Amino acid sequence: MKVVLVKSGPRDGYDPEEYDGNHLLHFLMGANIRVVRPENSRGATEEIMERLRTEGHRPYHMVVGGFTPI
Repeated sequence: MKVVLVKSGPRDGYDPEEYDGNHLLHFLMGANIRVVRPENSRGATEEIMERLRTEGHRPYHMVVGGFTPI
């Protein structure tokens, strides 16, 4: 399963010098991580999902916290 995370950060494209906490775990588990400003999160998510669809994937958007009725 391909995992793409859109995470909030201080600026678009932010990559910390040292990974810690959940960011470290996401990196170690092989997730594709994209950090954006909070106000850009929705647009970035929609862009990524559309790109994945055009590549033949069937993306599923999980809300913050991972809780959905499904």
